[in-house]
Amino acid sequence: DKITEDELIYLHQNNWEVLGQANPKYSKTPLFFNREDFSNFLGWFLSEGSLYKTTKKRFDNSVRGISYKITISQNKKKNPLYYNEIVKLLNRMGFFRLFSRYDGIGFCSDILFKYLINFYCPEKRIPKFLFKENYHNRKIFETSYYKGDGTKKQVRLTCSPKNLFEDLILLITLNGYNNIR
Repeated sequence: DKITEDELIYLHQNNWEVLGQANPKYSKTPLFFNREDFSNFLGWFLSEGSLYKTTKKRFDNSVRGISYKITISQNKKKNPLYYNEIVKLLNRMGFFRLFSRYDGIGFCSDILFKYLINFYCPEKRIPKFLFKENYHNRKIFETSYYKGDGTKKQVRLTCSPKNLFEDLILLITLNGYNNIR
């Protein structure tokens, strides 16, 4: 009665929209993403993203369940081009129920949250598969990361986690650039 991973992959490869959830109480979200879009998303997420898990809360007449929130910080008024770019990206990835607050764009997905937490805690890291991606997808990641944590006056990236810094140096080198630490 259960569908296998191979069957899910087959359905995806034959243009079926494959949705899922880790818990029946949560909204269904896409299980597969376009590689370009996912590389783009990871660049934005690792430069400007955050994860937040709410706790169950009881009210007088109801109970609020647990939410798994993913947010990318970008101010709609200060950076409307980047803000709209991120909204369009999330829509292409199948996330339409977005919320905007605290200068960021957010959505809920228990499955994607549980995947991203591996590259977020205890310290941000670039997922290993990205180093094996083609130049085009690595460059897409680099460009979106730079939009989040780069500078406008000169070609310079900033990041504080040591492992993320080392990952960025490796990625930039794979993309054919020299780097200075």
